[in-house]
Amino acid sequence: MEAEVKEAIVLLKNLEYQLKHEPYGDLNKFTDFTELYQVIDETIFDLQNKKYEGITLSVRVGKTMSYINDALAFRGLRLSKKQSEAWNLFVHPTDKNYKRTR
Repeated sequence: MEAEVKEAIVLLKNLEYQLKHEPYGDLNKFTDFTELYQVIDETIFDLQNKKYEGITLSVRVGKTMSYINDALAFRGLRLSKKQSEAWNLFVHPTDKNYKRTR
């Protein structure tokens, strides 16, 4: 498995853990994140079993992150600044100035 795919899987697993425990852990009592966990698990499975590289990897992961961002926004939530920066650097790896312009 290529390094970028492994990195995407690690980021997705970390996001799933954070959704379950922190900072949204207390909200799990009031909000059902089951569909988000399912989308994350399906994306991880997809990344492990299909060959994604270059732009197709960014598009596949970007589609998942857009879904997650929309689902969180619908609940009045959003990713933390640190989470957003990690995903933006992953989805836009060729733009070396991306982090500096934010």
